[in-house]
Amino acid sequence: MIDLAPILQDHWPGSAVWDQVARELRNTGVATVALPPLIQGWNGQAMRTARHAFDLVHETPDSVLWIPLDANSSNATGYHTAGGENSLSRYNEHREGFVISDNQSLEVKNLPEFGDHIQHLSESLHTIADSALEAIERDLDITPGWFQHKLGPTKTSSQFHVKRYVVPKELSSASDDNQPRILLPKHTDPSLISVIVHDAEGCNPGAMGLEYFCRLDHTWRPVPFHGHGIAVLLVGSVLSHLTGNTFPSVQHRVVYDEANPERIAATLFVRPQLS
Repeated sequence: MIDLAPILQDHWPGSAVWDQVARELRNTGVATVALPPLIQGWNGQAMRTARHAFDLVHETPDSVLWIPLDANSSNATGYHTAGGENSLSRYNEHREGFVISDNQSLEVKNLPEFGDHIQHLSESLHTIADSALEAIERDLDITPGWFQHKLGPTKTSSQFHVKRYVVPKELSSASDDNQPRILLPKHTDPSLISVIVHDAEGCNPGAMGLEYFCRLDHTWRPVPFHGHGIAVLLVGSVLSHLTGNTFPSVQHRVVYDEANPERIAATLFVRPQLS
């Protein structure tokens, strides 16, 4: 495991930034936070490697461990297709990719850097999650480290995805722009919090079709930013349950974005130990 704390101590956003993140999560269930250049570089490196890995798997299917047809989606590790027999659930009808559960390892043949680069990305998202949970502890006025001491270690119980969207022609060529073309149906995540980084250089407006449901006016809104330099955080149903809906889980979905037809995103679902 990589210990990012000493590496980032002079670069990581201060507690005031994370306290603002906690307030946004309490109010809307969604927050974004700018990432330091070091993490931004790791994210970009990992995403370039992931793109190469997607190509390799399509060219040589036996280059990676495939998720078994009868796998439990909560603990699966490997690769799955979009909408195929091993797609795990209806939420993967339009996306394919790599899943790593419970801190297991995953390798891609003829791409030796895959394991290290993906671990760097996973570790950076865990560090983001830890900082957000610490801020939530301050917001709730509970003992520092409560989430890790009572529910952790979350690193060995969480799930990490790197997935690419596969858009069928009937969706990409649809002409009725008044109706959103849904790639990922609305849902809440079964997590404490989820952390997302999209594959795009820097920081950009919008989130490649990622939208959240605003409870204040009952509308779907786009997440404001995306890119290697931005993390999106979402409140999951587990945190909502534990806090009596003080931090309410947020419904979200992905709609087709003509400006970004090939959407790749890495997501960490931070979960408690089953015990």
